[in-house]
Amino acid sequence: MASPTRNFVRALCGLLCIGTVTRASPNATYPWMTTAADSTVEARVPVPAGFHRVPAASGSFAAWLRGLPVKPGRPPVHLFDGSLKSNQEAHHLVLDVDVGPRDRQQCADAVIRLRAEYLHAVGKDADICFRFTNGSPARWPDWRAGMRPRNQGAKTVWSRTQAPDASYASFRRYLDIVFV
Repeated sequence: MASPTRNFVRALCGLLCIGTVTRASPNATYPWMTTAADSTVEARVPVPAGFHRVPAASGSFAAWLRGLPVKPGRPPVHLFDGSLKSNQEAHHLVLDVDVGPRDRQQCADAVIRLRAEYLHAVGKDADICFRFTNGSPARWPDWRAGMRPRNQGAKTVWSRTQAPDASYASFRRYLDIVFV
């Protein structure tokens, strides 16, 4: 039997993979938002009968996930390219999050995105590190410092090829490289 946490992660993964595109704007907690959220995951996902919601510490990943903004109602789900997802019955709600112009955020990438966004929002940029498929680390602090990865045989080598850039746009470009 799957745990409630695993089911929640699966649900979020599916929601993020099919979210609609919005423009990024400055917002410390959810920087991709352009307007105030209509509602949140916590407000829109009721606790099943006979259960209770476990308290989440303020500032925790759990609290941040519960506060994820969602689109009002049950809007149609669009893919990264704006086309409609074929199965419009597979979702309960849609996260209000950009997915970028390419088909990059799929399943595990969605969870990577959420974790990276949370760490970035709470000022733990030094902890943002994922691994490429060859096992090499992909650290946001390196990318932010102007370093870029290139493959050298089976290894990934980082070298400074860009000016340092700590902007949110740079952060999203870093995540796109991690997703690939």
